[in-house]
Amino acid sequence: MPDAVGRSVLARLRRLGPDAESLAAAAAVFGEGPGLNRVAALAGLDEERAERAADALVAAGFLDADGTLAYRQGLAAAAVHEDIPPVRRSRMHRRAAELLAEAGEPVERVGEQLLGTLPSGDEWVGATLQRAAHAALREGDPQRAVRILRRAVAELSEAEPDPLLMLDLAQAEVAAGKLAAIATLSDALPRIDGSLARARALRELARAQFFANDAGAATATIADALREIQLDSGLAYDMLCEYLAAANISVRCEPELDRWFAELMEAWDRGEGVDHAGVQIQRACMLAINRAPRDEVLALARGALGAGPVAEAPPYGLAFVWLATALLCIDDADTAGRVVTDGRESARRQGSIIAIGHAALWDAMVHQHRGRLDRAIAAFREAIAMCEAGFIAWLEWSAGSLAIAHAERGELAEAEAALAGAESVRQKSVSTAVVLRARGLLALARGDAGEALRRFEAVRDHLEPYGLVDSALTHWRSDAAAAALALGDAARARELADEEIACARRAGAGHLLGEALRARGLCDAGDAREAYLREAVAVLRRSPARLALAKALADLGAALRAGEGDGCREPLLEALAIAEECGAEPLVRRVRSELYAVGVRPRRRPRACHGLTPAEERVARLAAEGLGNAEIARRLVVSVRTVEWHLRNAYGKLGTDRKGLAGALADPPGADGEPPPSAAHVLKNQ
Repeated sequence: MPDAVGRSVLARLRRLGPDAESLAAAAAVFGEGPGLNRVAALAGLDEERAERAADALVAAGFLDADGTLAYRQGLAAAAVHEDIPPVRRSRMHRRAAELLAEAGEPVERVGEQLLGTLPSGDEWVGATLQRAAHAALREGDPQRAVRILRRAVAELSEAEPDPLLMLDLAQAEVAAGKLAAIATLSDALPRIDGSLARARALRELARAQFFANDAGAATATIADALREIQLDSGLAYDMLCEYLAAANISVRCEPELDRWFAELMEAWDRGEGVDHAGVQIQRACMLAINRAPRDEVLALARGALGAGPVAEAPPYGLAFVWLATALLCIDDADTAGRVVTDGRESARRQGSIIAIGHAALWDAMVHQHRGRLDRAIAAFREAIAMCEAGFIAWLEWSAGSLAIAHAERGELAEAEAALAGAESVRQKSVSTAVVLRARGLLALARGDAGEALRRFEAVRDHLEPYGLVDSALTHWRSDAAAAALALGDAARARELADEEIACARRAGAGHLLGEALRARGLCDAGDAREAYLREAVAVLRRSPARLALAKALADLGAALRAGEGDGCREPLLEALAIAEECGAEPLVRRVRSELYAVGVRPRRRPRACHGLTPAEERVARLAAEGLGNAEIARRLVVSVRTVEWHLRNAYGKLGTDRKGLAGALADPPGADGEPPPSAAHVLKNQ
């Protein structure tokens, strides 16, 4: 606040007399327009003097008096508040807190007042702040909870802080996406007694380590947590899910825990499965990644969705991530998208920065699976921004996938820039395979087939220690087949494609099988090529992988043109329409060239989408519903400034203002204007 403004405000106030000054100071401390009686009590004025002072403040334009006493201008309130000497200001905030507590006001309001006090070692202050922080967490505001709990720790700084208080602080820090949680927990752990309390602290530390991209440390920590409790408890099953998630990424195992899980799975195979959503989801994910039959994965997914809200299940409160991964592996992008949407809404309600970031990444993966490159790129950028703001888990996966999307659009410089960000991560994990694959695709796009093949073989070598060489997570064999063929090694290309076809047929995942059949077809000529490509097209028509279908159609059209030329126009025109829809410019140019060769001059179709990023669309739709910027910011757990930025972008892209948003966004989510069905409903009816 400019000094001149502050001096002017205070000079005007002093002319009103000491009672008015006292009442104004009390109103500035309360902040949210309390009634006159409460402000007068804080100011130490009787009813008559308080009424005269209030009249003077209202007449002078300082306060409104519509049943409460509220400052008309925030600058005036700030000037008065800052002018109160620090010790007196602290005492006033403490007294304000007491008055609110005596009146039965919510603990959140009491806690906000205590934030303005100086630490004094007061147990009531510390306990009240803890309760206020718990309320903030229930309301989905972990950032505020962190602020309150740090103040609670400071309140007890004269003595050694309660380790359970430190644990509360660490939990809030994890939810708020703050790396400080690791230091907080490391400090508290040596002073925590009791198996359950230690297990809880170790579990939280493992979460923080996992989100900080140190899955190896997380594996060891959660294993220690499991050793603190009985292995047949519900809490143990929760922790087992978290152990499996970390162990699968870190390639680090704890033999006794692996044996326990193996025994659980053997029981499951006998029809004695554990009724635990998190365990079902982990089982589904592991089976899907390892290309188990599609029906087996679907049965587990149905069971998990029927057991309750997926967003509340372990591991790490991110069960929707593993379930969506399983569904994408078996080519069910529709249900995966609904699972991610449910997870994102739950994350917003909880205010979990970590979960919001993960939802952005998996939203991007669903769009990429479908070939929606514009939306995928926007969502990947959102996920990367979340990673860079704090915890960096999945940064490699996000940046590598972003590079792949840019490469599909022909934006090779942007792809290179994305990879530069990914390679800043020192701790390598299974996600590194995505970066290696992106490097290979980028080399192939630049015509360096030798480098591309080396990168794709590096994907294989990187995944081998994880036991994921044959997994559904990457397309390395189909990619390597394309590179080998470009090098003139058709025999090697056939071998790779045949291996991938065998793996994909076992699982029944359409997109992987279709891409493998396409790769195999390109290794042959004539009727054999056409047969493989027709099968690839037929398989991919049943898949949501639209860009993969466009590539297969383009290859089929090119094969037909190279033959007798009959029937090539229809697949080429369809390939062009889908490629334009996806924004895959290199494929668009290639298909156009094929069509020009047979005398077809297709018009370029206008893009159907409005061009908003997912974040811009979410903000715009909430604004169209009538929510103010502050309410949108609270709901989405972002700053008001971020909301304003997204709205400005949306106005420009849609060619409208706030009043016209509803009309510009009038496309209903379904044909009948009703919201799409839930993931559970979709799976139930498959």
